[in-house]
Amino acid sequence: MHSPTGLQKDVTTIQIWFTPNKLEADFGFDPADNLPVIQYVGEHTLGHANISAPQRAKELWPTYLDDVCIALSPEPKDPR
Repeated sequence: MHSPTGLQKDVTTIQIWFTPNKLEADFGFDPADNLPVIQYVGEHTLGHANISAPQRAKELWPTYLDDVCIALSPEPKDPR
């Protein structure tokens, strides 16, 4: 089934967002509600990085958290 946006219903959307201050430890959604889980992944040049992902993201992309953290890491500077 397709949504009006043309995305398939089973597509998993993972959002990365930045906040000026670190979120409270209890910020997020209740997993029992089957809503996105918010995970804090550290400070970045754009602010404090957070990942919002559906419960089933781990099932569809088991390494998504590690992969996103690697992608957020700054590129090594060229020593030249």
